[in-house]
Amino acid sequence: MLPSNFNDRLNQMMGVKMEEIAQETQEAFSRDSAEAASRGLIHSGYTLGLYQRRRVQQIDRRVKAVLECQKRLISAMRLPFNETLASELKAQSEAWVTPEWCEQSVQSDPNLGLMKDNKAGFREETLQARNSVLRKASIEIDLLVDELRTQGNTQTPTLSKELDQKFKILLSPGQAEKDFADWSQQLSPVKGQIAVLFADLDNFKALNTKYSEPRIDQSLLPDAMHLVEGLTRVRGGAYKYGGDEYVLILPNNDGMEGAGFAEKLRKAIEQYEFTVDTDSVHITVSLGIAVWPVHGATYQDLLTKASEAKTQAKVQKNCFRMAEIVLGQGAPLPRSGLSLSAQHLAVYLNGKSQYGLDHDPMIDSASLCNELSFTEDVLALAADELAEHGWVKLIKTIGMGKAGFSSLSPTALLFIETDQFIRGSDPKSDARELAAQLIKQPEGSANLSELDKQLSWGPRRTNPSVSFLQLKEYVQASRTLGAHPYAVSWIRATEKTKRFALNV
Repeated sequence: MLPSNFNDRLNQMMGVKMEEIAQETQEAFSRDSAEAASRGLIHSGYTLGLYQRRRVQQIDRRVKAVLECQKRLISAMRLPFNETLASELKAQSEAWVTPEWCEQSVQSDPNLGLMKDNKAGFREETLQARNSVLRKASIEIDLLVDELRTQGNTQTPTLSKELDQKFKILLSPGQAEKDFADWSQQLSPVKGQIAVLFADLDNFKALNTKYSEPRIDQSLLPDAMHLVEGLTRVRGGAYKYGGDEYVLILPNNDGMEGAGFAEKLRKAIEQYEFTVDTDSVHITVSLGIAVWPVHGATYQDLLTKASEAKTQAKVQKNCFRMAEIVLGQGAPLPRSGLSLSAQHLAVYLNGKSQYGLDHDPMIDSASLCNELSFTEDVLALAADELAEHGWVKLIKTIGMGKAGFSSLSPTALLFIETDQFIRGSDPKSDARELAAQLIKQPEGSANLSELDKQLSWGPRRTNPSVSFLQLKEYVQASRTLGAHPYAVSWIRATEKTKRFALNV
């Protein structure tokens, strides 16, 4: 049985969380609405889709917030294992997203001219989202309760974990493979994913040389291990792989969640103040990420892929890289820093729409999977990577499937980086030359097509330069009917234009 005050304290914590969730989802809704309006997507069906997206986000964040609060309370109250604990925690999660609440949220949406019968689709998707997020929470709760059972049953040797032989802080590499096998077996029926992270401290040999290996072993390494283990505890397992290398296994985490945790760990280590003797020492870490079953079917497959991605990250240091998915083709953009699948997606999009000569298309996820022979999991990782680079905009509506978006649209930045016609020229230098030409015009404004004639560039080179000036707010631009094939019709100089053109 849960303590009598457990639920009261949970409700207090959730009261604060609910305010945060309401604010975050409203801000996201406002941003999506503004973006939709800028693209001319103002019909009632699309607006209702945005309401549906907000509802699904609220369901996901509510259940995740309950789980987070439960974990904090269990730790703070030192709650021991009992046979009914898992079912009680699951019941609490379900209470925050009841079917009745889901139905009420569907009915509270404005009709906006949509026939009432069409809301049945929203209702079905809402319940599916509820069931999916509760299923994931159920697995997390089972893992949490299993850990409490293990901690409370120290007399049973079969439940003991293999600790690292030297430091006795992190678990052993052998235990990592055993835990991965258990988690993958649990997640297979619900098609869950597992993120495997390979972490390697940067410039570790130089530290050993400067302070000696025994001093590093006595001071810095234990602190680093405690930091890694503390961040990973409850979410999964942390395992020592080498003197300065760790493997982290995060069950029920997909690629984006694994990347989010990698960034959290990277920042935590970068900002932590270690002490060696009396010196204050700052270190960084490089990480590689692989996801089961996207990147491999076995633990060894995942470990190999994560290690390869880590090796790529070590080139830059203090960063993380996602494992590449082998497609049987060479890397079309070897210097981009993108995974192989993201490179192929970028080149495909460039060929599909020549920026400035054709309107940028909105390409649906099903077509991309079919044309590129990608699974939805592979497409999701590749598209998210391009979105993080600012190369594409992802459009998310109802029925978007596992890819995580319904369609995407390339941006000017994609063409600046991938277009063979303009690659080799520097868009920033072109933009400076364009700005210099603009401030020479009468009243500092010009029709872009006329200005381009003076430069003799053509739209394929002019448009990315204009887009660069717009992104940096170095010019004012307007578009009127008939501007195509140019990005805008008129551009006007500002004080920023002059400073940029003169490089002052």
